[in-house]
Amino acid sequence: MADPRLVALLDAEGADVLVTADPGLVRMLTGHACEIETGPSPFSLPPIVVAPAAGEPLLVCSADEQPGAAAELYEGFTTGPLTPISGAIAALARALARCGGERIALDGGSISAAVGRSIPQAALAGDDGLRLLGSVKSPDEVAAIEASLRLCEIGQVAAREATGAGATELEVWAATRAAIEHAAGGRCCVLADLVAGPRTGDVGGQPSARSMVPGDVVLCDLVPRLDGIWGDSCATWGVADAPDRARTLHAGAVAGLEAALATLRPGAIVGTVDAAARGAVAMAGFTYPHHTGHGLGFRYHEEPRIVPGATTVLEQGMVVALEPGAYEEGLGVRVEVVAVVTETGHRVLSRHPLGIDREERIRT
Repeated sequence: MADPRLVALLDAEGADVLVTADPGLVRMLTGHACEIETGPSPFSLPPIVVAPAAGEPLLVCSADEQPGAAAELYEGFTTGPLTPISGAIAALARALARCGGERIALDGGSISAAVGRSIPQAALAGDDGLRLLGSVKSPDEVAAIEASLRLCEIGQVAAREATGAGATELEVWAATRAAIEHAAGGRCCVLADLVAGPRTGDVGGQPSARSMVPGDVVLCDLVPRLDGIWGDSCATWGVADAPDRARTLHAGAVAGLEAALATLRPGAIVGTVDAAARGAVAMAGFTYPHHTGHGLGFRYHEEPRIVPGATTVLEQGMVVALEPGAYEEGLGVRVEVVAVVTETGHRVLSRHPLGIDREERIRT
């Protein structure tokens, strides 16, 4: 049976089949986790999913991918000439013939021009439908997000343990990623802000060779991907004793987080969640220049986006990462947790330590 979220999209588009190469939608519709850390492959195009309103979705990918889902394959790595575009186009034609349907909705943001031109009967799918597809998660998908959040917890604790005067941001990052991959049992794509000292005032950034000194704080935002599903987390702590000003900023950011969580329920408009967080941070005397939160799961940043004036209505099953902060020149703090909207409110899924003191560990 086709995913009811897909059926609703196709019905709204007046289409029978969706064709997309968005890695998150490929994962949602087929369970296949695309390789993304190495960037574009010289041997193949990104996997494509052909998803009909009635019937099983089909992957179109190179034979190198070894998909678990039903697929039409074409040659990838080879000792002969590389022909990934023509190979993908031919496999896509076979997949479309197998799925049937005359009305095709094409994800123009993820499908290459060459592939798109091979389907002259396709019409571009609307941005709104694709943007919201998958924003409501099934119980199994929520559980998969929780598994990724367990990696967040392990990474956050490892980062705290590696923090110390004289350690570089890169050394802390190396210990953090090693702990995450050890727990995952293999390579794991991880995005990160990991900055210390004055760099925290810039909101984030990649780890550098800068050495930490007493009086610094560390801002660590870890976003690991496990089996194609993303987790997210952020915390800020002192290298030694956090200075009083950092503690004041931290209290402001936590107040923003608590205010946002207090509004998180079905029927809430995301703009009001954003306003609650910003209002609490402002009451503490601070501001932050970024979003208050975002959806999470198939992508590391998806709908619903919790930003000023946004009108999306929260629904049961939406999973959101809330991450207000408090910043001033040369010093910044951010805290983040992930929660799922439930029938009557919400459930916080994150357990990583949030405290400003480095010694804090996983919450229960």
